[in-house]
Amino acid sequence: MNFSNLFSVFLKQSSLVVALGLLSGVLYFHNQSLKNENAILKLKELHTKSELEGLELKLQEQNKAILKVRLDLKEKNETLAEVSKVQKVFLKDTSCESKLKAYKELFNILGTKNENL
Repeated sequence: MNFSNLFSVFLKQSSLVVALGLLSGVLYFHNQSLKNENAILKLKELHTKSELEGLELKLQEQNKAILKVRLDLKEKNETLAEVSKVQKVFLKDTSCESKLKAYKELFNILGTKNENL
């Protein structure tokens, strides 16, 4: 082999080495960029999970408040149902004194029922 053949073989091998070096450099930087993107996505996931936990706590608080209001309304409706059972007051006569006495008795009866609740 002469010098020119050796030189052309060397150039072919060196261009292959340069091409492989460039390719490995490009792949290295692409890999680093994917690692950075992965880290950012993990941070976003943590942030989203944190927000979700906060929202779930708020939802539980709201559900408790709704349940409490429902129970309060149920108790009031039961009380109103008991009050509406007494629809007519029977009077012995039409004098004001007998009417007043009947109403006092009615309020006393209703008052003792409400105290027992």
